Amino acid sequence: MALGGRTVIAPDRSTWHVGRQWMPWKPRHRGPDVDAGDMGGGIGDLGGDDIVGLVIGLLVLVAVVFLLFTVVIPLVALAVEIILLVIMLLWGIGTRVVLRRPWTIRARQEDGARELVYKAKGFSRAGRVRDEVAEAIARGETMPRPAEALPA
Repeated sequence: MALGGRTVIAPDRSTWHVGRQWMPWKPRHRGPDVDAGDMGGGIGDLGGDDIVGLVIGLLVLVAVVFLLFTVVIPLVALAVEIILLVIMLLWGIGTRVVLRRPWTIRARQEDGARELVYKAKGFSRAGRVRDEVAEAIARGETMPRPAEALPA
C-alpha cells in the first residue's frame, strides 16, 4: 500500500504513481462470506403450554438467530480484523523505524503494464528516492537510477 505518493505523467502520456510501500504485502480484496453455517438441531421445548406460546417462542428464536448471524457475529469479526490490522501496521512501521529495515518505493503505471521497485534505508531518504524517480519518469527516462537507492 503506497500512501502519500506522487502521480506523474510521462512524455508518452502514461500516468505513473510513485510512492513508499507502507505494508510488506499487497492488500487483497475479499468478497463477502457466502456460507453462514449449518444451524442443525430442532426447536426443542420452548416452554409454551399452547400453540400461541409455541408460535411466539418460535418467532423469538428466529429473531435471535437472525440478529446473531446478521449483526453480532459480523461485528465481532470486523472488530477482530481491525485490531489485527492495526497491530500489524504498528509492527511494520515499528520494525522499519527501530530496526531500520529498508523502505520499498514502487513506481507503477496506471494501467499496470510496468512497475519499478527500489529500496532505501530511512524515511527521508526513501522520500528523496521517490521524488527522484518521479522526476526522472516525468522527464521520460525508462529505467531511472536514483543515486541514494540501495542496490537491488
